[in-house]
Amino acid sequence: MTARQPCRIRLAREEDLLRLLQVYARSDEGLNPVVIAASPEEERTWREMLASASLSVYLATVEGQIAGAALLQRMPTLGYRCRPVAFVEAMVVLLTGAQASLDS
Repeated sequence: MTARQPCRIRLAREEDLLRLLQVYARSDEGLNPVVIAASPEEERTWREMLASASLSVYLATVEGQIAGAALLQRMPTLGYRCRPVAFVEAMVVLLTGAQASLDS
């Protein structure tokens, strides 16, 4: 039995796009084709996502490899005495080989 590896959380960077697309493809139980390159539309969307001040892309990494991701969208609102609200979406986590401890 292998020991659980620690999970680190960090913000996504531009160079993470291809690996993140591969994680999304694998999370669909292999139903998507293998990703070998990002499309121009995916590259444009990724740059837009990273440039957005109200959107954060968080990556879970195990031994330096992306094992999961989640998006956090912050939105201003007049409700709640003008306090912003946030939405977490598009969460995906892969548990393979090392069986990462994502609760650490």
